[in-house]
Amino acid sequence: MNLKFRRHAVGIFSGALASTVLLATLHYGVWSSILGVAIGAAYSAAFRPTRQAYADSLMAGGSLGVPLWGLISVIAVPLLSGQMPEWSAEQMRQHFPALVGWVVYGASLGIINQALQDGGRTFLRCRAGPQSVGSFGEKPYCDLGRRICWYAHRGMSRKQIARGLFHQPHPGQ
Repeated sequence: MNLKFRRHAVGIFSGALASTVLLATLHYGVWSSILGVAIGAAYSAAFRPTRQAYADSLMAGGSLGVPLWGLISVIAVPLLSGQMPEWSAEQMRQHFPALVGWVVYGASLGIINQALQDGGRTFLRCRAGPQSVGSFGEKPYCDLGRRICWYAHRGMSRKQIARGLFHQPHPGQ
């Protein structure tokens, strides 16, 4: 499966799942779901997935909720409805439930996206980045740490590992 297509599909699906929070806290109706899906696709496309980084994804997604709240709930929605942006202290206090909704949406988007990216690697046998095959005929790995462990587990010396990692021919070949 194409890596970019998989990342966008995961982003759309995770945005759709996380947008249930927006449906509960914002009163924009179907626009909440459309907005959640679009932001989910952009989030997945913008951030390269890292394996098992659930805490990082939770914090990155949660911190994304604050500027989204400011840009969408405080500025864009009032402007699109023909009013002035609602950025006075009293008006922003009225938008506090929306702030909570956006932060929880971002956190759940980060967690769901991370879980689906990790699950996609496991179940679809997709690896991040280009795959490479070493000079010893082993299974293809793209992760340098896993390749080093694979070589070291078989009792190879550091020079043999370095030759295998960088595809250098053996001396005398």
